[in-house]
Amino acid sequence: MPTISLVVTAFNEESVLRGKLENSFALDYPQDRLQVIVVSDGSTDGTDDVARDFAGRPGYLFLRQEQNAGKTTAQNAGVRVATGDILVFSDA
Repeated sequence: MPTISLVVTAFNEESVLRGKLENSFALDYPQDRLQVIVVSDGSTDGTDDVARDFAGRPGYLFLRQEQNAGKTTAQNAGVRVATGDILVFSDA
């Protein structure tokens, strides 16, 4: 079974990010084959706090871009740290 890296980009997504991450970790896929990467694109609300709440989960990475640089830049940051055989992109 291939490994999957899910790259979730977020800009001021405090209200929806928790649900997105809970759903991602509840996927019917082996957790040791799943990497979830959240890239906060200069968020100014509580997005980063929500993302940090998931720290310590196996396969989870949180990246923060200090300034909003756009979705493509955020996705590229996630790709640089992704280790999966398959890359999946999602908005929060």
